[in-house]
Amino acid sequence: MQRDHFMHAGLIVAILTGIALGVPNVSAQVVVSGNPKCEDLGYEFGFKPQPEPPPSGTYPFPNDPNHSVTITSDRSTFDWQSTLPVDAVIVKGGENSNVYEYTPGAFGGSQLRAPVNPNNGKTYDISHIDFCYGCTSGLHISKTAETSFTREYEWGISKTVFPETWQLFNGDTGISQFTVAAERTISSDSDWAVSGVITIVNDTHEEATIESVTDEISGIGAVAVDCGVTFPHSLACGETLVCEYSTPLPDGATRTNTATVVASGGIGAEAMADIVFSDPTTTINAEINVDDNKGSSWLFTQSGVQTYQQSFTCGRDEGLTQNIATIRETGQFDDAIVAVQCYDLEVEKDASAAFNQTWDWTIEKSAYPEQVTLSPGQTFVAEYHVIVDATSTAAALQASGSIVITNNNPARDAILAGVVDILSPDIAATVSCPAFSVPAGGQVTCTYSADLPDETARTNTATVSLQNHIFALDGSASPAGTTDYSASADVVFSGDPGISDECINLSDPLTDFTDVNPVCVDDGLPATFEYSANIGPFCEEDCHDPCFEFVNTVTY
Repeated sequence: MQRDHFMHAGLIVAILTGIALGVPNVSAQVVVSGNPKCEDLGYEFGFKPQPEPPPSGTYPFPNDPNHSVTITSDRSTFDWQSTLPVDAVIVKGGENSNVYEYTPGAFGGSQLRAPVNPNNGKTYDISHIDFCYGCTSGLHISKTAETSFTREYEWGISKTVFPETWQLFNGDTGISQFTVAAERTISSDSDWAVSGVITIVNDTHEEATIESVTDEISGIGAVAVDCGVTFPHSLACGETLVCEYSTPLPDGATRTNTATVVASGGIGAEAMADIVFSDPTTTINAEINVDDNKGSSWLFTQSGVQTYQQSFTCGRDEGLTQNIATIRETGQFDDAIVAVQCYDLEVEKDASAAFNQTWDWTIEKSAYPEQVTLSPGQTFVAEYHVIVDATSTAAALQASGSIVITNNNPARDAILAGVVDILSPDIAATVSCPAFSVPAGGQVTCTYSADLPDETARTNTATVSLQNHIFALDGSASPAGTTDYSASADVVFSGDPGISDECINLSDPLTDFTDVNPVCVDDGLPATFEYSANIGPFCEEDCHDPCFEFVNTVTY
């Protein structure tokens, strides 16, 4: 019949038997000029695999995706296998096409090629391939089973911080790290359902009357099917009827879904599909957003942890700081609290003023006579004359006192960057401290002194500079500025000045000053003292030429 079609179309170039060509299963091979299509040659359907020429592979038929053709090609020849009967194969190459006819329709063929090039006697490379087919002898039914269900996730959230307590000095900074942990668990699955299509293709040579289309799920029973037509329904050769079904299911168990088509004349078909649930089609809270009241937000697609750091500075963040992390979708939250305790140094000082008058003394001594001539063994009475006097120097003015530094922080030693003491308007005192670290909860006492130019009342201010720090998570500290603490005291001169060296005691090996001592400036100066002493006797050995000196010294 196909050859008659070719003759009527006037397309035949040559007809050769398949046996003569050595091509198995071919009833006839026709060389057709040009680029014929299956419909041009009288066939009902044509299928041209893409790309052109098709490489080795499997290609589904466009009007029946449940059937396919598999090609094994080396570009010059190819073999093919089909899941439905094929009536002819058109192989294009050069200016003409080879048409391979199969009577009856075949499910495969081999060694197919394009026409021969008359110029060189070699086969042309294949340009493209068409598979021609028509209705066969039955109804073909296929079905799909698409599952769906909803999965709702449950979340938990926790927030922690380290360190959670800071005991700092004013001006210090501590860095804490917050950890936000979100944990996802499966709470429940629900809304199981299955839906799909049942595709019915009439591959008979005659019109088919569809009496019914039913669908049944194992363990569930019959499911309503909507084909959009009333039954019985006539389905012409080559026509397709698509039906739909959809039903909820009680759980996610694996089941079998069977579709059955009943047609008149005893023609019918059946198709099965497994109902298998895998990933949920709808999720609730599969991912969440966590908002932190400090401005950060994170997206969690699974259980996870986020961390961030925050600085706490005394003088700004004293007290309790609450950080809250909230799941935006559920409203769940957790918090972490940092307690910041701030401490100051306490400085106390006193001041005393003193001025002293110092006396400088002079002493003069003379003897009469200053020279005498004696015989060996002879004595002589000499007269001694002592005069003492004193002069007063200017009074020395001075301020002095103590500076007591108390560390009120029970947890940290206070490191001092410096201690200075200034008397108004700008007189610096000399300060001495036993240590520049004040133990936690302890004290250090420094002393100071300063010479003053006059008796003017002044203000004395001590300033203690605390070395501030930034404390990291591991407790390590980095210097970061200083904080000053001050205390003042008045410097006032009052009362009599202190007096130094206002009296002296005299001594002389030739006389006793017991009745005279002490000699004081209040006794009246200058003061004169006279006394005598025997000189000699001297032996002849004591004498020297020209004389012997007898030295007598008075001291105070």
